[in-house]
Amino acid sequence: MLANYLKTAFRNLMRYRVYSLINILGLAIGMAACLLIFLFVRYELGFDRFHRHAGQIWRVNEVQSFGGITPQHVALSMFPMGPALQEEYPEVRGFTRFWDRGEQFFRQGEQGIFIKKVAAADTAFLTMFDFPLRAGDVTGALREPYSIVLTEETARKFFGDADPLGRQMLYQDSLLYRITGVLREVPANSHLQFDALVSISTFDTERRRTQWGSNFLVTYLQLAEDVDIAGLEAKFPAFLTKYIGEGATDYYQLYLQPFLDVHLGSTDVTHDYQNFQKFDRRYIYVFVILGIFILIIAGINFMNITAARAASRGKEVGVRKTVGAGRLQLTGQFVGESVLLALLASMLAIAIAEMALPYLNTLSERNLRPDVAENALILPAVFVAAALTGLLAGIYPALLISAFRPAMVLKGLQHGVAGKSRSRSILVVSQFTIAIIMIAGTILAMQQLNYMREQDLGFDSDHILLLPMSDVANDQYRTLQTEFLKHPGVLGVTASGQRLGNNVHQMSSRYEGKEDGYGVSILNVDLNYLDFYSIAVLEGRGFNPEREADRGSSYLMNQALARKLGWDQPVGKGAKLSWKEEMGTVIGLVKDFNFNSLHHQIEPLLITAQDWSFNEMSVKVRGNQLAAAIAHLDSVWGQLVGDRPFDYTFLDTHLAELYRADRQSGTVIGIIAVLALVIACLGLFGLASITTVQRTKEIGIRKVLGA
Repeated sequence: MLANYLKTAFRNLMRYRVYSLINILGLAIGMAACLLIFLFVRYELGFDRFHRHAGQIWRVNEVQSFGGITPQHVALSMFPMGPALQEEYPEVRGFTRFWDRGEQFFRQGEQGIFIKKVAAADTAFLTMFDFPLRAGDVTGALREPYSIVLTEETARKFFGDADPLGRQMLYQDSLLYRITGVLREVPANSHLQFDALVSISTFDTERRRTQWGSNFLVTYLQLAEDVDIAGLEAKFPAFLTKYIGEGATDYYQLYLQPFLDVHLGSTDVTHDYQNFQKFDRRYIYVFVILGIFILIIAGINFMNITAARAASRGKEVGVRKTVGAGRLQLTGQFVGESVLLALLASMLAIAIAEMALPYLNTLSERNLRPDVAENALILPAVFVAAALTGLLAGIYPALLISAFRPAMVLKGLQHGVAGKSRSRSILVVSQFTIAIIMIAGTILAMQQLNYMREQDLGFDSDHILLLPMSDVANDQYRTLQTEFLKHPGVLGVTASGQRLGNNVHQMSSRYEGKEDGYGVSILNVDLNYLDFYSIAVLEGRGFNPEREADRGSSYLMNQALARKLGWDQPVGKGAKLSWKEEMGTVIGLVKDFNFNSLHHQIEPLLITAQDWSFNEMSVKVRGNQLAAAIAHLDSVWGQLVGDRPFDYTFLDTHLAELYRADRQSGTVIGIIAVLALVIACLGLFGLASITTVQRTKEIGIRKVLGA
């Protein structure tokens, strides 16, 4: 009997191949979309879970509440904080610090290579976290100063297939680092990413051991099991008072963030530089809801077309009942056909998902894999979901049609099924309502992205190259500036302590007539910076190289800071950085501009031209002479800066990177919404075709009567 059911099912499948294809394709697209969403969500939720002690590791974050700015949650902490916390509290079993050193240039023999991501870490880093060594000792690889551990890929760039253990590498043409370990590649779903680790003991000076108040690295604690986190955090104010001094809690609060929460739960945390592919947990919820919606739409499609197709098989049912088929047999046949269609759709869904996965990986910059071997539940779950969908879709029309009386059916009186078209109409309206809601949500998301893309940032960002500056580049800065400008394709050169778009660091400052100090964002720049970036000066003037006072004693403030201070006319008022003895002068008021990303409101900003070294040079070039200008810059750099090769990035590329996650999420949401609409339209087309066939006689009569 089962063989007969299968034979009949395949016969009907081929007989009504167009409707079968629509039915299978609609459900397959919906299931494929859900499968891809599942893979993405599982990948995001799986971040950092490969560490055995992940549940006992916490990140030390700060809430910084300086007078002039909104309190900020900050991922950075102070150099001596980790050792002091372990010494003070027995609940702390271990600590490690992770200090991002950025891109660094190393030599091995005659070969010099940039290592993109270099970080300094404590000895405990390799025992607290599970980044396995291919060579070396995890307990001692980062113990001694001037030790370096390379990833396999980095080691291969320098040494090929040779064993690098014990070899030496030259840093800044003067410091020798000894290779003490080779790491297997860092997993892509780790929020900590690096190409090389150097021992933090290399930088452990007496000054840094007492450097409280300066935040520039990340601290992780490994706590004992069953620690009362709230109770431990309640001890932190006394800790800050002891090590920083009275009043420290007015500016700093410490709290512990679960290690497994860092990737998805840090959207409100700033200066979170060591958080690879940081993602918003709310998008996970959105994707899950969208996946459910699209599966509902596909399921409604499948049920509608299955029911409508079954309604046209009344005569077949009548004949089967006449020759003795029972209701249970008829129900089994219709349900079986529906389940078979759904299972075929699930196989097609898996194939579609496999083909679409590389495009999703490119779009999301992830490395999603089905991992069927690692997660044996994926395929069974897909087939079970398909079987349940087929069962639900087939049982309703099966029970309805199997209840027909043969005589009525064979006479063509099928009003029992026709009367049920209202329920199908309700389902069609429901699925289009869901699809339209998804499209509307996508339009809103796209409008937000367009706002970010088209918003006037308040400064010029076109054709600007950013060059990282070493000590040698700082020493040669004025010469570099002069030589760069000799090329007609170079329009301007300036320098600054921090890049626009990054979270600008805050410092304490004081103002005329104000008793309290204010923590504000500080931007240290070269004197021509405002002209270079076309930042509007509303009152007063910008920096003037011919005025000696402008080098360290003159300041410009933005409108947000003037409002904070309650100053309508700030020009001429006194201002200074808190540690300076003499009060300087505010020489200008600049229009508010987005020196941080658009994710943050414009904070109070003080612009100064202190005699500090710069971190980055900005070079503006003509768009039609870009290649020639870059070649000139490279040549001059090579002649004047010997400690590192010429390297640059474009400012507009950096700014676009700030909104990468928003763009990716918006695009994915848009694709899902379009798929939902396509599935709904497929279903509507199928229903319209079936209805047209069912009403062929009616249409013929109407045409005979002159319609």
